[in-house]
Amino acid sequence: MDEADEKVLVVATRLFAELGYDTTTLGMITDAVGKEAEESKLLRLGKRQLYRHAFGRLHAMETARLEAAAREAPDDPEGVHHLVDVFIDFVTEHPEFPALWSQRSLKDAIDLRFPEKEFPPPLLTVLTSHSWQGLRPDIDLELISWMIIWTVADYVFSSRVSGRDFPFANFRPRLHALLDQVL
Repeated sequence: MDEADEKVLVVATRLFAELGYDTTTLGMITDAVGKEAEESKLLRLGKRQLYRHAFGRLHAMETARLEAAAREAPDDPEGVHHLVDVFIDFVTEHPEFPALWSQRSLKDAIDLRFPEKEFPPPLLTVLTSHSWQGLRPDIDLELISWMIIWTVADYVFSSRVSGRDFPFANFRPRLHALLDQVL
């Protein structure tokens, strides 16, 4: 991807996350990008494809990060904790990803069905496909994954929307303590 397309994708992702797909126009994206928009091949694909690329890019980045973390993590509860830390770090570095999903939950872009099927949550995929040792035999890793995803995403999103900087120094250990109770 060239520099112009990268800038378009970053700007479009931010606008889709903040305003939603339905509200964001190609004109807004073009104006925010500036003169580089003229060089972008991605922008010419249209809003629907740009939205797909926004989800795809962030999904690929999160998947790569979590898969790499799973390869280096032990196959025990500490490994699960490590993945949760990597997930927290990713979401705090890319708050636009949970914001995109939050917009979807508000029925934004309701006519587009692709994200849910094409982009399953990477944390869910990695946690449930890995062979973990030392976990409770009755653990439901799918439910645990969703709980972590919702909790972290809402924490980050609420911090962003409210304009307050909620301290992760307090959040992270509490989430790990909660996780200890269920693993």
